[in-house]
Amino acid sequence: MRFHPLMRRLQVVVASVIGIASVLPAQALPDRAIGAVTSASARLWHGPADRSVEQMVGHKLVFLEKAPHERSAGYTAFRIVTKKSAGSLIPAYEDFVGKRIQIETVKAHAAGEYLVTALDVESGVRLQARTKANAIADVAPVGDLYRAKARWLNQIVYPRKRTIQTYDPATHRYGDVAVRLNEPLKVVDVILGMSATKPLWVVVQRENGDKGFIATAYSWTNAYSDWVSVDRPWEGAIAETTTGRDQRAYGLAGRLSRSGGFSTASLENRTD
Repeated sequence: MRFHPLMRRLQVVVASVIGIASVLPAQALPDRAIGAVTSASARLWHGPADRSVEQMVGHKLVFLEKAPHERSAGYTAFRIVTKKSAGSLIPAYEDFVGKRIQIETVKAHAAGEYLVTALDVESGVRLQARTKANAIADVAPVGDLYRAKARWLNQIVYPRKRTIQTYDPATHRYGDVAVRLNEPLKVVDVILGMSATKPLWVVVQRENGDKGFIATAYSWTNAYSDWVSVDRPWEGAIAETTTGRDQRAYGLAGRLSRSGGFSTASLENRTD
């Protein structure tokens, strides 16, 4: 069989590359053993409020508000379970917004995901949802709202970014207010937001009276699995101190009070 000259050149090049690779020494990987990690110093990815999907059984979620243009579709991550069907009816937005459901069962599903069954205790309606990247869209852990309020309400926090957001519900338009990095802001409220990834709006006020909010999450519960890290979810948006020394062990031990003591740790294990 006769080969085109270009094919012969390609063969020569490939053979040369293989020959070079065979004589080159293997690239040594760096030694990553750096310092000592003890049980006391190890930094875990999770805190007391962080729960995997399997650990959410018995805990409550709340349906979040949605943007006006998304409301007609309902809560598409869920299906209503009836006696005749395993679930084909999508919960209507106006019927479920703000409602709380309690997780009853969590079963392993395809591709590492889960099938979650929940109960609307108020109406007795049962729902099912399939996770995506181990999270359920349009809902948030109820307990995180309580924990965030206990931690930050009436406290001073410091923004990690140069703007805080504003919102006009009449027009559904967002704006922003320029702030200084590490400017002291007083938390005047913590409310539910409109995104499962950042389900809390920490409402803050500047010294001049201007208000805005910082969207964040309190825990890694119901977070996309590839978003989870060893940092607390809010550390990229909110600082609780301007000192370099983080005395709170990244938020796992409760709020740092003005006297330097800790409080609210008992709230971490709430089920509602």
